[in-house]
Parts: sequence; C-alpha cells; structure tokens
Amino acid sequence: MAEGAQLGFGGAGWLSAGASLFQVLGTLQQGRLARAQAQRVQQAYLFLQWQAEREAGQVKAVSQRVALEERRQGELAASRALAVAAASGAGVSDPTMVQVITDAQGEAAYRAAIALYEGEAKARQLRLEAAAGGIAAADALTSGYATEQGYALRALGETARGGMSLYAKYGQKGPGTTSQPAARGDAALIDE
Repeated sequence: MAEGAQLGFGGAGWLSAGASLFQVLGTLQQGRLARAQAQRVQQAYLFLQWQAEREAGQVKAVSQRVALEERRQGELAASRALAVAAASGAGVSDPTMVQVITDAQGEAAYRAAIALYEGEAKARQLRLEAAAGGIAAADALTSGYATEQGYALRALGETARGGMSLYAKYGQKGPGTTSQPAARGDAALIDE
C-alpha cells in the first residue's frame, strides 16, 4: 500500500489497473477460443473429406463389379444362344446366329461401359466434394488464426488504452502526487 501511495495510486488506481488486466486477459482468451473452434471446424471438414474420398473409392469398386457382372451375363447369353442354335440344328456360321451372339456380347459390353462410366462420374463428384472439404478446412483454420490475431491486437490496444488512462489520471504530476490533497493518514505513508 505504501508503494501504491508513493506512486500516486489510490485504491481506485489499483482497481482500474486490475480491471484493465482482466479485460486484456479476457480478450486473449476469446482469441484462443476462436482458434480452438476453428480447429474443431477444420477437423470436421477433414473428416468429411476423408469420408468422401473413401466413398468415391467404394463407388468405383462397385461399378467395376457391376461391369464384370454385365460382361459375364453377356457371355452367358451368347453361350445360351449358341447352345439353342446347336440344338435346333443351325450352325455357328449361320448369319442369324452370328448376329444374335454379336448382339448379346455387344449389349453386355455396352452395359459394362455404362456401369463403369456411372461409377467414375459418381466417384469424380465425391472427389470434388472431398477437395471442397479440404479447402473449407484450410479456410476455417485461417479464419481462426486471423480471429485470434485480431483479439491479440485488441488486447494490445486495451493495454495501451489502460496505461494511457492510468498515466493521465495518476502519472502527469510525478510520483507521490495525486490530483486530490492527501488525507492525513496518507501523508504519513508518503513521508516514509
């Protein structure tokens, strides 16, 4: 207390300095919370990105299995047509049978190509969503760091403003003086 009185701080000066300190600490904490929130948002976007990439791989694999099945079905249809032709006495070289077998195999190849195309198109869309998730994750983190920096600068400004306020109130006349006359009990402390 004697030091505070010698510096010209009364009880109100210490309270004002303490309030400024708590305001600065609160502002810095807001910045840390903004960064932490941005990191959580980033993690959510990264998870969505991973999930979309995984789903893209699964969609592509399923389309490949569908294409294989379409080809297999085409081969079965061609084989059945050949068996029916042989049972009826028609030869393999018969133009109608060649056309039936060719049509069955062509249809199977077409359906297999469609399955592959649809799978690749869906996988491409999912990979684009994954890339967008990666960009959003980076944006969230950048925004969080920028917000934290903004709060840090605000805290710096509050510190300077508090210091200037204390200087204006207590420091303009030099140590040991106040704007009000010292009470009789305070004068004894100043002299010590």
